[in-house]
Amino acid sequence: MKKNDLFGIAFMLFAIFFGAGNMIFPPQLGSLGGSNWVISLIGFIIADVALSVLGVIVVAKAGDNLDSILNIISPKFAVVFTFLLYLMIGPLFAIPRTCATTYEFIFQNNSSIYIRILFSLVFFAIVYFLSINPSKIVTIVGKILTPFLVLSIVILFAVIGIKIGNIDIAAPQKDYISKPLIVGIEKGYLAMDGIAALVFATLVIKNIKNRNVKDKKSLVRLVVITAIIAGLILSLMYFMLAYIGSRSTINGYFDNGADLLVFVTNNYIGVFGRILLVIAVSLACLTTAIGLTTSMSTFIVELNNNEKNYKKSVIYIVLFSALISIVGLNTLLKVSIPVLVAMYPLCILIIFMGFFKKYLEKKPLIFTISFIFVAIASIVHGFDKAKVVIPLLTNLFRSMPFYTKDFGYLVPGLVGILIGFITELFIAFIKREVE
Repeated sequence: MKKNDLFGIAFMLFAIFFGAGNMIFPPQLGSLGGSNWVISLIGFIIADVALSVLGVIVVAKAGDNLDSILNIISPKFAVVFTFLLYLMIGPLFAIPRTCATTYEFIFQNNSSIYIRILFSLVFFAIVYFLSINPSKIVTIVGKILTPFLVLSIVILFAVIGIKIGNIDIAAPQKDYISKPLIVGIEKGYLAMDGIAALVFATLVIKNIKNRNVKDKKSLVRLVVITAIIAGLILSLMYFMLAYIGSRSTINGYFDNGADLLVFVTNNYIGVFGRILLVIAVSLACLTTAIGLTTSMSTFIVELNNNEKNYKKSVIYIVLFSALISIVGLNTLLKVSIPVLVAMYPLCILIIFMGFFKKYLEKKPLIFTISFIFVAIASIVHGFDKAKVVIPLLTNLFRSMPFYTKDFGYLVPGLVGILIGFITELFIAFIKREVE
């Protein structure tokens, strides 16, 4: 495969990862993290970049899509879970958030419902026209839009960085004082990339295969290279945005990273900075929306085995996303947190188990039982985040180690793996006795 195509696919992967949350979380992390901002950034990169890269790689090693891993539990379950995953990172949360974030940057403090509706319609009309031909996504996103996205952020960092470089970093705020790494990991959760990686991997694999790469080893090697390049670019962008946030506290604190970036660019660069920021955010959110819309529409087509459904799927996704996006950025962030807390540990388990696919195919109960245990722990924690107490279960899981650090699923997951392993041994023993 040509280097130009390899970097085009890597840039595409970076761009569809680098969306709404990726623009707004690092600056706020830098601002609230204060002198601990680097530690928080490391946590963010662990939860977002590392998991994203591993997620793409594990799907490539296991097969062509997420089903190749989840089929270990059940083929029907694989379809249902994958569809729910697409809904969450698609029209329910992530796609609407791309539009809401772009709106916040362009029309800050303008709460007019009519402008919001009009903007949503225009934004998703663009998404529709750029998503309607999935075969051109590498060219549109990777080779055309992404270079402008990266260049705009680099220019912002260079110009603002020179002007704020001598500003003292403030003391960390709230949880960033006592657990900056954990808070960084939590913010990494909110970017959704670790979850999205499991479905974006299919897009990467297909585009590499379309360039006459048939050999499995060559395919996996190219996927690994592509994912690492995308991960490095992501990390670099996060550093630049978090650095800007870490030196912005002289202007006070903001409700979200969108407000922070708008204020800083206006204050230090003026109109040019404002225009550049709007371009960067619009491209970041647009490329992610295109990637998510294309991925989910392709999944629906493959599910129904009917390519004629692609255009209809794109229409339904963009219309529903436009409707949801009207509620605004802060509302979407608040609603998405409990859902992400429930879903992310399951995706971490899938990524981990995917590396042991061949072994687990012979002993599927290890994966199945551990998945059930992690699912219960994560759902209870998600409800707890939403301040909904489940009798007996909530108090039980609150007593688990690491629960207060948002890793309450670790012990249940390990117990599930152990029970699954013992059950498989017992079943094997019974079979030998019967024979």
